[in-house]
Amino acid sequence: MRGKSLCLGLLSVCTVLIAICNQPGLTQGEIDFEQIAEEAIEEEASDIERRREYIEWSLNHEKRVFNWHHFSSVFIFFVVHFIILLGLYFSYIQFRYSINNKGMDRTPSTMKVGHSEIEISSSIIGLLILVVSLAFFYLYLENVYPVQILPIRDISLEAQVEASE
Repeated sequence: MRGKSLCLGLLSVCTVLIAICNQPGLTQGEIDFEQIAEEAIEEEASDIERRREYIEWSLNHEKRVFNWHHFSSVFIFFVVHFIILLGLYFSYIQFRYSINNKGMDRTPSTMKVGHSEIEISSSIIGLLILVVSLAFFYLYLENVYPVQILPIRDISLEAQVEASE
């Protein structure tokens, strides 16, 4: 790790040195090697600071994304359970209504669906609501709720330098 950092530092010093030496009209006595070294060190320090700022921003952004995901998943969890309980309650009401009307001469309530006028009686409506509620809950558990554990990232500066190369 340190060898790569040293090579990068020497490379930046050589780059600055070549750029200064290639300026027209300079003689060998006019080249200030201490100034070149200071400029290279400042450039390297500036680059390290920019990488640190980026890593810090990236981690803060990741935290905000995970916080939002946590909040939205908790909200969706409660909404789904409310819908499921509402569906179970409606199916209970339909079953109770069909049992209470079994001995009476009243006609059961029906629901007409589509162009071909399919009629569904109240006891079937309760069963249909129950099946749809449970299917919705199954799809929620299967597709939305699973938790995936992310691998731990190495956020050290050396790892960032290696990844950028």
